[in-house]
Amino acid sequence: MMRRAVLLVARREFIERGRSKAFLISTAFTLVLIAAIVVVPTLIGGDDGTTWTLGSVGVIDGDMVSDIDALSGQDVTVVGASFDTVGAAEAALEDGDVDLVVVAGKEILTVEHTSQTLIALTTFTLESRARLDRMRELGLSQTEISELNSPTYATRTIGDVSVGPSANELIAVMGTVLLFISIITYGQWVLTGVVEEKQSRVIEVVLGAIEPRHLLAGKVLGIGGLALIQLIALLGEGFILVSAFDLVDLPATSLGAAGVIILWFILGFALYATAYAAAGSLVDRMEDAQNAAFPLTLVLMAGYFIASFSFDTDNPILRAASLFPLFSPMAMPLRQARGDATPVEIIFAVAFMVAAIWFVIRLAGRIYTGAALRTGGKVKAREAWNSPDR
Repeated sequence: MMRRAVLLVARREFIERGRSKAFLISTAFTLVLIAAIVVVPTLIGGDDGTTWTLGSVGVIDGDMVSDIDALSGQDVTVVGASFDTVGAAEAALEDGDVDLVVVAGKEILTVEHTSQTLIALTTFTLESRARLDRMRELGLSQTEISELNSPTYATRTIGDVSVGPSANELIAVMGTVLLFISIITYGQWVLTGVVEEKQSRVIEVVLGAIEPRHLLAGKVLGIGGLALIQLIALLGEGFILVSAFDLVDLPATSLGAAGVIILWFILGFALYATAYAAAGSLVDRMEDAQNAAFPLTLVLMAGYFIASFSFDTDNPILRAASLFPLFSPMAMPLRQARGDATPVEIIFAVAFMVAAIWFVIRLAGRIYTGAALRTGGKVKAREAWNSPDR
């Protein structure tokens, strides 16, 4: 009987909320927004990189352009253009047809907007070639030239080298943002749903047929199912777009990172949505609902900010937050994605979370039972706890 009652309430919440314009519009808007964030910069920015056109007057070593191109990096292409006179080269430079002009044996011509990197690379290449020619004129052998050109100092980097966030870290960051928004949004749905039922006295009819705790469980389960479907859809869209546009090299473990986000959403939503329902049962006016839920929202925001400001380091605050049930849904996915969380820490975090959910369900269930049928103003948690209706 208990299971059937919970599933009936969950089915009602799932269908009614799923058909609502708010859910459909928010889902469609978020899908379009994610697509725009991923696709638009790619289409606008393109992937052609930068092209520098190097003009020359007189006889220039044909390998010079190739050498500068090799030094400029993967995102830059250097091409050459020859001119018969200095005047023609200057005109092309002023018109923007070339970025820099080399006059053989004399000078380098530039304009105000000429890249300083291009100037430095061209100067280095020309001086290196002039020095090499001078060494050959002096009769030095190739071995002697190589020894003279060998670097005097070697570069050694100490400490940890930052290589940028991995694909799994990016998934964890974006997933944490979605998780935070989903818990806040759908937790508010649970909150307002309880208040609306109290205002309309529908709850009196419903509680005539089922137990209050069954109604509470059904609400959390039904709305949580909708939130989970939306979260999976958003994560799936992100994977498809990133793969289609080849924006990030997704490793085989990326699905595991997404699975971690889903796991912590389920645990986090179960904890917070139950607490939101209890908060909603303490008031019977929508104006008071946000005030009743404000402490929960504040705690959620604190967990989110701890995770956000600890993105690039595994500090003691983040480690402690990842084990604290109220902050775990925000902090632990990031630590897992970076590989900072040990298996023991993950097991303890999940165990603490499950224990906290059990405690909050018991606590919220008693408050909800004692306050659900009480109208006429705000009910204190202590009064609901001691209510004879529970």
